[in-house]
Amino acid sequence: MLEVAKTIGLKGATVNNGIQSFDRQGKPHSAHFFELADRPVQIEFIVDIEQEQSLFATLSQENISIFYSKTSTMLVIVVEFGSVGNKENNND
Repeated sequence: MLEVAKTIGLKGATVNNGIQSFDRQGKPHSAHFFELADRPVQIEFIVDIEQEQSLFATLSQENISIFYSKTSTMLVIVVEFGSVGNKENNND
């Protein structure tokens, strides 16, 4: 994700590792002492409209499926969520 962000010109990102979560199907994910591959990861980008469109266009062509949420705080807080990417390769 970070490499994709760099290639389309985003200026920064923040990656947070979670301890435990559950996905859209209710399957739990957590970091284990010996196995970290299933740990939840959150990546945050602050982007303008053009960067958002470029990021989503690029991700929709990748061989991954990603759940996202977008927040806008003009006068009213608006939260949008969905998924992007190849659903056939959904790991959650």
